Amino acid sequence: MAGQLSIGKAWGEAAAFVRRERRLIAPVVLALIVVPAVIAELIKPSSAVGTQPEPGGWSLVVLASLLIGMIGQLAIMRLAMGWDAPIGGALKLAFRRFWSALGALFLFGLMFGLAVIPLVVIMALVSGGDARVMTGRITLLLIVVIFAAMPRILPLTAVAMASEGGPWRLLKETFRLTRGNYGRLLGFFLLFLVASFALAAAVTIAFGSAAALLIGPPEPMSVSRLIVALAGGLVQGVVLSLYAAMTGRITLQLLAESSEGSSNGT
Repeated sequence: MAGQLSIGKAWGEAAAFVRRERRLIAPVVLALIVVPAVIAELIKPSSAVGTQPEPGGWSLVVLASLLIGMIGQLAIMRLAMGWDAPIGGALKLAFRRFWSALGALFLFGLMFGLAVIPLVVIMALVSGGDARVMTGRITLLLIVVIFAAMPRILPLTAVAMASEGGPWRLLKETFRLTRGNYGRLLGFFLLFLVASFALAAAVTIAFGSAAALLIGPPEPMSVSRLIVALAGGLVQGVVLSLYAAMTGRITLQLLAESSEGSSNGT
C-alpha cells in the first residue's frame, strides 16, 4: 500500500547500522569519500568569499572526487540494505552498477533540461531584457525546480544496487517506487540538506578561523588548508555515509511496499 514510508524508522535503522558496522564501513568512507574530498579541497585555488575560482585542472579533480565518492556511497547503500558476502563484493558491485546509475542520472538530467527550457524562455521574456534580473530569476527558478524534482530520483542509486537493468529501466523503476511518497521524501531531503550544510559550515568556519589564526591563511597546498580540508572531509564522510545508509533503508521500505502492493493486486 502506498504512503506507508516511515522516515523515522529508516533513520533509526541507518543510525544503528552505522554504529554497528562502523569498523566495516570506515575504510570505505576514508578511501573513497574523505581522501578524494581532501585532495580536491587541498588543490582548489583561493577565491573571494561567495565566489568560485576560475575553471581549470582542479575542476577535473573535484569531478573525479565526486564520482569516486559516489561509488563509496553505493557500496554503503548495499551494505545498509543487507549484505552477507565480503565487503570486497559490495565494492565490486558498486563499481559495476555505478555506470547504470550514472547513465540514469544523465537521462534524468536530459529530461529535466528539456522540461525546464520553456520555463527559462518565459522567465527571460518577462524580465524585460535586464540581464541581472533575468539571471537572478532563472537561477531561483532552477533551484526551486531542482529541489521539487529531487524526491522522484532520491532512491535511484540504492535502487541500482538492489536490481539489475540499464539506465532507462532503472529510472522507470525509481519513478514507480517514489509514487505516493513525494511529501515524505521531499521532507527528508530538505531536512538532511539543511542539517548537512549547517554542520559543514560550522566545522569549516571553526577550523578555518583557528587554522588561519595559528598557522596562516588557507592557501592551496598549505598546512592551514590541509587542516581545513581534513575537517571538511571527515564531516563529508560522516554525512554522506549516513545519507547512503538512510537511502538504502528508505529504498528497502519502498521495495517492500511495492511488493506488498503487487501481492494485494493479484
